[in-house]
Amino acid sequence: MKRLIHSKWLLPSLFIALVLNGIEFELLGLLSDVPTYQAASALILATSLFGLYLIPFSVGICYLAKRYQMSGFLIAVASLGGIYISGFLASYGNQWVGQFWSHVIPSTSFVSHWNDALTAPIVEEPIKAFAAILVISLSNYFS
Repeated sequence: MKRLIHSKWLLPSLFIALVLNGIEFELLGLLSDVPTYQAASALILATSLFGLYLIPFSVGICYLAKRYQMSGFLIAVASLGGIYISGFLASYGNQWVGQFWSHVIPSTSFVSHWNDALTAPIVEEPIKAFAAILVISLSNYFS
């Protein structure tokens, strides 16, 4: 087991798998089995908005890379991890913790009103820390 953890391919492949699952999770809702005009227009609008978001994001990456003398590739990898890994894992974690709260707290109206406030801090912050630790441990591969 120790040899598997220290192998050179484990962390990059884990990162790539989590990012690809996150991209699939984020974009799969835009595709439907029965293509309609409404679904196609939503896909075009979402893609256009992503393009508008990507331009200032790329400029910000270049600025941060120059300012802190870091690799632009490392900043892009950190951004991918923060965007896709966090969202993908947090969605499932929020569902699981929400189910836990529904079993622990008997009042369904309380759980329905306060579910987001009860689940998000418990789930999302450790997942963001996990994504950051994964990128930090991958920094040796990119430097």
